[in-house]
Amino acid sequence: MKNLIIQIYKKNFPQPSRNHAKNVAGFTLVESLVAISILMIAIASPMYLAQKSLSSATLSKDQMIATFLAQDAIEAVRNIRDQIAVSSSGGDWLTGQTPTGLLYPCICNPISQACNFDYLSLNPVYCQIDTTNNSIKPGMFPADKLNITKDGVTGNFLKYDYEDTVNPSKFSRYINIIKNPANSGNQNEAEVNVRVTWSSPLGDEKIDLQDFIYNYSENF
Repeated sequence: MKNLIIQIYKKNFPQPSRNHAKNVAGFTLVESLVAISILMIAIASPMYLAQKSLSSATLSKDQMIATFLAQDAIEAVRNIRDQIAVSSSGGDWLTGQTPTGLLYPCICNPISQACNFDYLSLNPVYCQIDTTNNSIKPGMFPADKLNITKDGVTGNFLKYDYEDTVNPSKFSRYINIIKNPANSGNQNEAEVNVRVTWSSPLGDEKIDLQDFIYNYSENF
């Protein structure tokens, strides 16, 4: 009876051969490897995209700050010119004594001096202006980093300046002025050039701005 039961079981429920078992096991291993590969790609791709997005966002933020710093410098030059125009002492804003400092360190003669910021290692003529108080000083190579000043109580950001180097930023700023530029088409103008540089994970970055400001000094 026992043998009969075993025979009936084997007949109705045949056992897989050894070769079949090997084939099933091998196919399962390939499936596992494929599944793991797909999972790795599915995880790695969003991480790569997130990293690229973060880098792009950081670069965009730095470009925006650099543009504002360059515009700030041009407005400072314009403000000093206006102070000269309305002051009782008068004078040439491009060469003389201003109410708050000297602008002549910024004046660059394109004929006899290097004015091109692309050759900073050759020490082109440029100046640094602390736009928070309009103080001006000749530039040295490399340029000082703009300092980040924060509120002493809250720790919130207040301004960029050159007052100290307690908390230097990543940004450096170069400013020069060309009197009567030949390429402006108007000899009553002055050309103001500003470059802001900084370092990023992608390398050295820069923003250049140029503006032509009318020279309405009394000595023109």
